[in-house]
This record gives sequence, structure tokens and C-alpha cells, in this order.
Amino acid sequence: EEIADSSEFKAKFDVISLSVSHCQKLSHSIVRNCLKPESHIFAETPQFITDLNKDQLASTVKIIKQLAKDSQLSEIEDASLNGLLVFTN
Repeated sequence: EEIADSSEFKAKFDVISLSVSHCQKLSHSIVRNCLKPESHIFAETPQFITDLNKDQLASTVKIIKQLAKDSQLSEIEDASLNGLLVFTN
């Protein structure tokens, strides 16, 4: 949280990569404050990490997408990226 509020890191990053366990940070101020315009966020889905059935996986992906939407991020759809979601600001 210190990074998100620091002027030193404001609009500093082109790319942020979030593991499954950190996808909830999509709605965190670090995403809004630390990314340069037209930057990318790579968010890992739990597809290869845990044993989820199709419904659980779909539900988790839906939550990740909603967190991104709530942070005013747009999804970049790419079917070739298995287990990874990409968003831009």
C-alpha cells in the first residue's frame, strides 16, 4: 500500500503480473496509481494450480473479470493465452 500512495511509483509501470493469490489486488489502488497509461496487467487464473471443476473455474474467472471492470480496466481477449487474463487501462 505504501507503493500505491508513493509519488515515486505513480504511473511508473508498463506491466503488472498478478498470481492467482493476488488477483484480488486488481481493485487495489496500486493498479490505478502505479500503471502508466495503456499499460497491461497479466492475471493468472487457477486453471493449472488447483483442482476446480468447470463451474468453479468459470466463477473464479468471472470474479477476476469483475474486479478488473470495477477498476476501469478493459480485457484483451486472446484465446492463445491459456490460464491467463490480460487487461489494459
